Amino acid sequence: MSTSATETRTTSHGRRAEKRPPVDPRRVLFVILATVVVAVAAGLLTAVQPVTYVSRATFVLESTASASQTETLVRNMLALIPDEAVAGDLKRITGAPQSVDDITEALAVSRPPGASVITVAYTDEEAVRSRQVCDALGPVLQSRVQSLGGVTGTGPQFTLEQWNRNATSTERVAPPVVRNTLVGLLVGLAVGLAASVLAPVGTLPTRAVKGRSESAGR
Repeated sequence: MSTSATETRTTSHGRRAEKRPPVDPRRVLFVILATVVVAVAAGLLTAVQPVTYVSRATFVLESTASASQTETLVRNMLALIPDEAVAGDLKRITGAPQSVDDITEALAVSRPPGASVITVAYTDEEAVRSRQVCDALGPVLQSRVQSLGGVTGTGPQFTLEQWNRNATSTERVAPPVVRNTLVGLLVGLAVGLAASVLAPVGTLPTRAVKGRSESAGR
């Protein structure tokens, strides 16, 4: 009885093993190729991007106005930073070759809640120009707010002073080649796996593997 049961189990396991389809080497090669190609492409495309420089400057608003009026002044300045007129002034003062839209997109601003302090960052392919734009933004904002009637001759006066002009920092930012290559590696792996599962075997570009398999069979 036990011998017969053992033979039955062995036969059953043997049949199950025979039903398992073998791993197609063409699909494996396709996944590897897709992963490598996408990763290398992502790395190369990132490597050819230019190095950029990010400069940061901090401006402090000094005003004789009340707290609510000072808050209004700060908000007006924050609203003006993405304005084309401000970007146009910066372009004229610094001689930047970029378009007004490009200058606007390269500007970033932050402000601690409730503070009369504005920190500006500008990204450019040249370190000197990046600093120039940051340094010029304070006077441009002050002039624009005054021209828009934000301050009258008899009303509260204000100045937007740069906090230590020599403290403008400039950071060199290299293209993230390693990061993008790793991202490309994961994307290529996912694409390769999905394509190898969904695509028919005959459509996979793996003639080299097929040739090796036929040679091994002979």
